[in-house]
Amino acid sequence: MLGTALAITLVMNQVYNVLLVDDEPEILVSLKRTLRGVGLDIHTARSPQEALALLKTTSIDVIISDHDMPQMKGLDLLQQVRLSRPNVVRILLTGRSDLTLALRALNEGAVHKFLLKPWDRVDLRGVLNLALRSANPGASMPVQTSDQEA
Repeated sequence: MLGTALAITLVMNQVYNVLLVDDEPEILVSLKRTLRGVGLDIHTARSPQEALALLKTTSIDVIISDHDMPQMKGLDLLQQVRLSRPNVVRILLTGRSDLTLALRALNEGAVHKFLLKPWDRVDLRGVLNLALRSANPGASMPVQTSDQEA
């Protein structure tokens, strides 16, 4: 049996709030499944407008947004989040390998990381772990939660 430990490092039992934004419900379900069991409080929104409304009432540490949505592009959403909630770590997820979009998103500071669909489970969790650490630079006393694969 091959066992692969995947961990999200948490700080002193703090619960981190992650907002997933995608107009496709099956993508949200898949993302939640990928992040299940790692000690996060997962929120979802099926539109950028729903995400912006949730951000007004809920403390969010990290937002992971799809780019290609009909109402508003994910990059536009993350630019708005950067202006209104600059401490929220922003990750853009897209099904298109678009170097111009990636460079624009990173250079403008709208996103911290650009990920492609389909995502790799280990990569996504690793990126999220780094995002949480950057949101909490003084983090210490890690608590690890692992997910074993057979």
